[in-house]
Amino acid sequence: MTPLTPIQPPGSDASSPHSAWPTGSLLGRARKGIAAPAPETISVGDLTVVYGSALLDSPEMALLARRGTVALGDVLNGPGRPVEAYWDAARDGFAEAWLVLRLAERHPSGDADARIWVTGVIRPDEARDDLRLLTRVNRLWSDLLQMRIDLLFEHKPEASGAAEE
Repeated sequence: MTPLTPIQPPGSDASSPHSAWPTGSLLGRARKGIAAPAPETISVGDLTVVYGSALLDSPEMALLARRGTVALGDVLNGPGRPVEAYWDAARDGFAEAWLVLRLAERHPSGDADARIWVTGVIRPDEARDDLRLLTRVNRLWSDLLQMRIDLLFEHKPEASGAAEE
């Protein structure tokens, strides 16, 4: 049986131990001594959006995440409480790119440091279609709202005022 060897990208030097690492990956950048872009943070009203460094490393993925932020703004429509969105990019086991979106807000307990969050992944082809993107972001927001409702009921004080005898 023939041993497996790593596939070398075109034009790479097979003798270099780091040549198989793409420059676009964070690990590849670290091995080559190239700094990753710093995360970018923007705030619009109650929404704070962070674009991660892996996302900013890919102009196409960054553009899709910005489209997702517009869709998120349409879904939120001013929730009246601070919401945080964290966009980043990741690759699955087949080296396919995915957008990663984590929505977070303050825990209903009122603790300023506690957060509840949900995370979802969005394929780039879904992010290119306005309706599918809106649907995916809406589902993620609905999941966060459901988590918030569940926690509110969990921490709800027992009803008093039972009939006195």
